[in-house]
Amino acid sequence: MNVTINRVTRGIALFNSRDPMLNTSCEGFEPSFASIEICEVKVMGCGFQQYGENCTSCPLKCMNQECDAFDGSCKYGCSNKLLKSPDCMVCVNEFYGLNCTEKCGHCKSGTYCNKLTGICEEGCEDHWEGSTCNVCKNGFYGDNCTKTCGHCKPGTYCHKVTGICQEGCDDHWNGSQCNECRAGFFGRGCERPCGSCRNGTFCDTITGKCPEGCEGDWIGIICYVLSSSRDTKTGEETSNTSSVVISVLATLLVVIVTYLGFKFVKNKWKKWKSGTNVSDTISTKFVENPQLYDRYTGDPCISKNQFFHYRL
Repeated sequence: MNVTINRVTRGIALFNSRDPMLNTSCEGFEPSFASIEICEVKVMGCGFQQYGENCTSCPLKCMNQECDAFDGSCKYGCSNKLLKSPDCMVCVNEFYGLNCTEKCGHCKSGTYCNKLTGICEEGCEDHWEGSTCNVCKNGFYGDNCTKTCGHCKPGTYCHKVTGICQEGCDDHWNGSQCNECRAGFFGRGCERPCGSCRNGTFCDTITGKCPEGCEGDWIGIICYVLSSSRDTKTGEETSNTSSVVISVLATLLVVIVTYLGFKFVKNKWKKWKSGTNVSDTISTKFVENPQLYDRYTGDPCISKNQFFHYRL
């Protein structure tokens, strides 16, 4: 019987296993006992960290320089744990490069990068980009690119490691990462302006509540409502103002009508007062030129005196 052992050992144990119901014709056989006779033991092989017929030293790339006793392969592992045994020539999964010191990026789930170039040939996981899938996509940042950028200025993106908006924030947003409402606004989108908070203070950027209460006659949780007393007061003030305006306009109208009436009466008085002189002038003109009278009236039945009376 030959016993083959593929590494250095300090001992060999032999035992005999057989069916207890063994039938035998041997005299004096006792089934409860069994024995093995060893006539000769011959140990053949190389010493520690050697292999083959010539007992060549195991390669240094093998872990602890232990190898297969026959072919010298590193069947017990590699000195560089990032290499695959037994040949210790190829990187383990998720590493690449000359000494397998480079870690693969975030390749699509279930795939690995090329073990020489590191390229993710099947594409990247969500939120990652680049040939080796080691850069966050625009709009994401953090160690695992799981954090979403804040509200950076339109057309810009946050830093892919720190999340800082280096070009500034969008309207109504504040903070280095543009994830806080600017003073004076609140709500999920920071689109709602604060109410009339007391003493020029600003509301809570989340709830909209004014920490010191409302200004003047403003009421409500976020100071958006004007109290009824202020509405009544405002109505009275408006009514009084309207009455004053109407009174002033009426007075002005009376003055204008009075003035125009006075002017009219004055003009009529002047015309009446100077009427005789006008008649004499016209009469003299038409006496001197009867044809002018006939052409002007067009009616020979109207006397000169009647014409003058009508004209005046």
